[in-house]
Amino acid sequence: MEILHTQPWNFPDSRSSSAAILDNGKVWNLFPPYMRTHYCGILRATDINSTVTLFGWVDRRRDHGGVIFIDLRDRSGVVQIVSDPERTPASYAQADLLRNEYVVKVVGRVSQRPSDSLNPRLPTGEVEIYADAIELLNGVSKPLPFQVSTADTESVREDLRLRYRYLDLRRQPMAKNLQIRHGVVKAIRRFLEDQEGFIEVETPVLTRSTPEGARDYLVPSRVNPGEWYALPQSPQLFKQLLMVGGIDRYYQIARCFRDEDLRADRQPEFTQLDMEMSFMNQDEVLALNEALVAHIFKTVQQIEIPRPFPRLTYAAALDRYGTDKPDTRYGLELVEVSDLVKDCGFKVFSGAIAEGGIVKVLPIPGGNDQISNVRIKPGGDLLKSPPMPEPEAWPIFGCVMMGRWIPSVPLRITSIPINCRHSSIAAVLSRAICCYLEPVPPLPSMPPWTGCARL
Repeated sequence: MEILHTQPWNFPDSRSSSAAILDNGKVWNLFPPYMRTHYCGILRATDINSTVTLFGWVDRRRDHGGVIFIDLRDRSGVVQIVSDPERTPASYAQADLLRNEYVVKVVGRVSQRPSDSLNPRLPTGEVEIYADAIELLNGVSKPLPFQVSTADTESVREDLRLRYRYLDLRRQPMAKNLQIRHGVVKAIRRFLEDQEGFIEVETPVLTRSTPEGARDYLVPSRVNPGEWYALPQSPQLFKQLLMVGGIDRYYQIARCFRDEDLRADRQPEFTQLDMEMSFMNQDEVLALNEALVAHIFKTVQQIEIPRPFPRLTYAAALDRYGTDKPDTRYGLELVEVSDLVKDCGFKVFSGAIAEGGIVKVLPIPGGNDQISNVRIKPGGDLLKSPPMPEPEAWPIFGCVMMGRWIPSVPLRITSIPINCRHSSIAAVLSRAICCYLEPVPPLPSMPPWTGCARL
């Protein structure tokens, strides 16, 4: 079977208006003639004089002295529809009945807008559609809780938007968010699979409870009364099993569930890019992550990110910024003033220096007017530092963007002597295997591997 034409779902570069397949010499239409030929947001000056069939929602309707203008919206954007009682009398009666959020089908010809009507703020601002026919597919019988077309400029309560999420999703910012997310996931898959040889493996969602950083969500088992499944906080156990099993390079767009207090970048159910790879050192893993981040920005947003990324050791980050995830855009670095305050008589400073400590300050232009005294007193949130790592902790490195961690990348401890001192890998992997198999002793011949997760 040979595909002759396919419907262009990946706008905005498509211009095809039909689809058919050839099977044993016979042509079958995949999309009947009454279906759409274009998305609203992809029409440009190159489409002038083309006859198009569009579907969408009425975003706005304006009556200017008898000529009716309709902004037709779908997920790709908005285009202007014109119904003139003289040029398009067949559609005028129907256009006069339309209201916001009506679902309609429009058949018409693409025309050049008059020079005084060009709208540079819209990608379709050079063209308009003179409607030969308008068909009402579905109307609105009750007043809407809020207007989709003005929700971005008006103050709409968040609980109202969430209650009527189907209306909220019609707004262009929400549609754009979903499209960007789809583009990011698509770019991740293409990079990891096509360029780096990763294998995507789906891991179980209903599994056993294992000790991690938060509480588990539990699901009762119907077939085993009194027993429970736990939703995974991460695919940690399974991806390590894959490494021991020789999969070498694994990734997954993983759903994770953690019963914990809400944070700015975390909710009870979230998605993360989860990766694990064998036989790679720190520099190789960092180079891989840099290339991945650069590929995503280039593919999705057409932004070139200079490489290599600036790097800081943990000690240097704490010494210069007082945090292991500094936002270096602002250039606010700590300055040591121990020599200036060691004899000042203020015991908070002089006492710390006498005991071998140091005193640093954070110079902030205009800080006296912007930061309260409570926050800079001892115990205030500006003076809290992250704990230093334990001497025998696993090496961890990662990427920080705008003051937030992107991935955290621990090098797994897999050698037998270290496993004797740390109950880490052998015990963890044994627990993982016990989920489905009989208990086994600590696993032999484990490869060195590392992994990372992106939220």
